[in-house]
Amino acid sequence: DASRLGAAVNLARHLTNLPGGTLTPTVYAEYARELFRGHDHVRVDVWDESRLRAEGCGLHLAVGGAAEEPPRLVHISYRPSERGAERRPVALVGKGITFDSGGLDLKPSSGMRLMKKDMGGSAAALAIAWWAVDAGLPLALDVYLALAENAVSSRSFRPGDIVKARNGLAIEIHNT
Repeated sequence: DASRLGAAVNLARHLTNLPGGTLTPTVYAEYARELFRGHDHVRVDVWDESRLRAEGCGLHLAVGGAAEEPPRLVHISYRPSERGAERRPVALVGKGITFDSGGLDLKPSSGMRLMKKDMGGSAAALAIAWWAVDAGLPLALDVYLALAENAVSSRSFRPGDIVKARNGLAIEIHNT
């Protein structure tokens, strides 16, 4: 049990320490898919930008819209075989901004140095999912990794822009 827990902690640490240019949203999503390949009780769905658009994920698309690599949403669904475990899954959501420049409200260099770690929440959520599957935890999980890079380009969203969220709420951006 301790070895399994240690491996999960090291998985989260390793992902968090990877450079933003290495662990892009696309690479990260594919890594999550590969991590669970062959596990009978796990399904991994990756939403690309067209699916995010179809689902109305305007805020997610806005944050990742200026980056070279488009955003992704990863949904890991773990349904153990124990009867009844699937009835009330626990949801975990991890912020996965693989690098956060601050967008057009650019961060100062001192504040940007560690922004590769802005995806630590998603690394923790992914590690928990891996631990649960490996341990055979009799609890259904839905784990969501919201992956994007907040970059600067001509496609950046701007302070003052109004972006529609998936729930239909229109949000005025004050700070990117």
